[in-house]
Amino acid sequence: MAANVTRFVGYANSLRPFSVTSLSGRALRRGVRLARLTPAGRQIFPVQAKGLRFSASARACPVVDAEGAIARLRELGAETDTFYVDASAFARFLRDARFPEWYHPHNGTPTLSFLEKTLEHFVASRLLDVGSADTYLDVGADSSPFSAIAERLFGCRGYQLDAAYRGGVHSRYIGSDVRHIPLASGSVSKMASHCAFDHFQGDADVAFIAESARLLGNGGRLCIIPLYLSDETTNFIDPAACLSLPTPDDNARLIDVTGWGYEFSRYYSPEDFLNLAATQSDALSLRIYEIRGTDLVDPSCYLRLAAVFERK
Repeated sequence: MAANVTRFVGYANSLRPFSVTSLSGRALRRGVRLARLTPAGRQIFPVQAKGLRFSASARACPVVDAEGAIARLRELGAETDTFYVDASAFARFLRDARFPEWYHPHNGTPTLSFLEKTLEHFVASRLLDVGSADTYLDVGADSSPFSAIAERLFGCRGYQLDAAYRGGVHSRYIGSDVRHIPLASGSVSKMASHCAFDHFQGDADVAFIAESARLLGNGGRLCIIPLYLSDETTNFIDPAACLSLPTPDDNARLIDVTGWGYEFSRYYSPEDFLNLAATQSDALSLRIYEIRGTDLVDPSCYLRLAAVFERK
């Protein structure tokens, strides 16, 4: 497997306008190859499904323009940094982690889905600096095996949380909404949300940041990865995947991604994300990382940004 990873050499970050209204084939998440937003200008056309009104449509969500986002964040006074992916270190991480075959099945040959997800775990664990003294919580874990892998790799105590689990704390599994996590205040030192935070609808994102501030002890960290930013706050909604009426953000641009398979995803404007962080600025500091060198793993990996909150 390591050979299949490290054979991807060379880095070519293609720059795109800082807008989701300008997409081409490779500028997509989830490995979908073709997407073009239907230009609608400011004309809002009605969509009957679920009673939503969209401004445009696409087949998938776009890759974030990290360079444009970082430039805007710096203009707004945010702390930013750069994380460079070391392909050799990532290959060693895969070798030592031994992700099970059922995790994004790949039959011995890494797929984009497998590489993207494991890359997110690799980068987050480095940004968090997970160690043997840590209590680690994977938020929105779904079927991920990483809390157990983290215990083996780093010697930490691992938990994983998802609303789909049986309610309460059962060994490493915590069934809970992200607003009210049944763990003691200050009991967690490292938290990560891998490709989950963007799916938090309504004010669940605000509540989760507040809950993280409660759970983290002094110096504890939360990593949100990937962090999805756009020129303006945008909600991507697949009406066909909605089991109930979604709750779009007020004044957000709505994009119809019918067939994408996920109910809801939010891309923040830099201003809105910093406003979200400001709700807990007395308790949490924020640093946003641009992730460079993902092409060394696979040219189609869409990880571009990550946010790290630290308990003061």
